[in-house]
Amino acid sequence: MPFSVVLNGSDIQRKDRDYSVRERYGIDKNDFLFVFVGNVNPNKNQRQVVEALALMPSEIRKNVKVLFVGGGDFDSLQEYISLRGLSENMIVAGPVDKKEVHNCYIDADATILTSLSEGFGLSIVEGYVYGKPAVTFCDLPAFRDICNSDSAVGVGERSDEALMQGMTECMRKTWDSEKIEAFATNFGYDSMKRGYLNLYKEILGK
Repeated sequence: MPFSVVLNGSDIQRKDRDYSVRERYGIDKNDFLFVFVGNVNPNKNQRQVVEALALMPSEIRKNVKVLFVGGGDFDSLQEYISLRGLSENMIVAGPVDKKEVHNCYIDADATILTSLSEGFGLSIVEGYVYGKPAVTFCDLPAFRDICNSDSAVGVGERSDEALMQGMTECMRKTWDSEKIEAFATNFGYDSMKRGYLNLYKEILGK
């Protein structure tokens, strides 16, 4: 049976910086900052990012920071990071008001999303709005719809080693932020409206 896909719409309006996230959390301007936005739970799979960073060579890892933003079981994540000896590299911000999350994207170098399952991947698109590339797994259902080689590093395997390599590739690649910002316009509310209108016209035409 044939089917059509209309992508979710999201807010793609850029907002001005309210404060420096790097200053707030003591992140050096020369550190590469990954931002992971999402409630802390087993499905979002934040702990695999911890394991991937633990595998990264120390000479590279020393200049990497990961900021976890979101509610849920964030205290447990902080304890896990501490047990793995990565408190210098990984910061658990906990819940952040939705009106302030854009500050995290502004100061990020890239977003990262390692969910076991994900209907859309909103944080990836929100990062695109500010010209930030993403690291995520290729097997997420929305990957082909919201990612391409100019906007994201797709990790083909679910192993910690593969994720570490994907993070390293993202850090080393030269990204075109303007191209990423332009790609974000495909996911605005206007694009979603056009998608539904075109689908309805197609159905009526048949």
